[in-house]
Amino acid sequence: MRASAVRFLLSFLLGGCACSGICAAPADASSYPPVQIEMHNVHLHLAEGIMLDVPRLRGEMISRKDNQPPVFGDAKSYTLHVFAAEASMTTASLTSLLNDYLFSYDGAPLKDLKVETKGHQLKLSGKLKKGFEVPFSVVSDVSVSPDGRLLLHSQKIKAVGLPAKGMMDLFDLELDELVSLEKAHGVTAKDNDLLLDPGRILPPPVMQGHLASVRVEGDRIIQTFASDKGGNRLSGAPKGNYIFFRGGVIRLGKLTMSDADLALVDADPADPFDFYPEKYATQLVAGYSKSTVSGGLRTYMPDFDQTGGKGKARPRVAKQPATKGASRAE
Repeated sequence: MRASAVRFLLSFLLGGCACSGICAAPADASSYPPVQIEMHNVHLHLAEGIMLDVPRLRGEMISRKDNQPPVFGDAKSYTLHVFAAEASMTTASLTSLLNDYLFSYDGAPLKDLKVETKGHQLKLSGKLKKGFEVPFSVVSDVSVSPDGRLLLHSQKIKAVGLPAKGMMDLFDLELDELVSLEKAHGVTAKDNDLLLDPGRILPPPVMQGHLASVRVEGDRIIQTFASDKGGNRLSGAPKGNYIFFRGGVIRLGKLTMSDADLALVDADPADPFDFYPEKYATQLVAGYSKSTVSGGLRTYMPDFDQTGGKGKARPRVAKQPATKGASRAE
């Protein structure tokens, strides 16, 4: 079923629910309340090659635009306030994040970067451009700074295969002077350490939250966020793997859901919910939906990696109704 047909179907099913479902946004609205969000066991595609695994998350979406609610599928339209969460990223995703996102601009001082783990430490290697290219590697301890940023405290620094401390003494340079990071948002060098703001180094949405702890396990770096609110499960959250929106107003394409009660549910809960926000329509078209008696919506989707990126589910997806795109009351 084409995306336009799916939108028509959702509008038809929920349009008469006194705006507890999908309906027109109020024309004179000047502000919108936050939309509560909860994730459970989600494999989140932030960009090509950059994935974030989210076993759990509680937070809220705040619109970044006047007179417009958060727009699902437009990560730049809102800020995600994280109350409580655990999230991890593999070294492969970190490598893509550095090369294809943070340092992808013209004149970037670092290139050909690679992230590896060494026990409970991180090793960053690559080439430093300072008039000429210098191969380097840095092995760092990982911790949380007093101001809540990710701190990479350098323990071993080598350049051109030699310890770099003597080289820096020779040129009277520290790492923060050697590497200009003005365009690498969220990354700051101080003496021989790097500080990373976890909410700014990732592709949109902008995320805000208190980073409580960080650790390295296997080929992953795992971050835990905590606060004094938002630890409880949202009322009405489904079972299995899901992304759940509750309260406030959220926009989906040309349609708007107020007093949101929307769950995106993994159709195959045997493994994490592989979800790509920018390409959610592909999964939507390949899935099916059920409306609830209270005007909510439960949309069951195949994993993104099972759609082939073409809106067509592959055989491994869990059983669905006979007519794809069909909806029924829950």
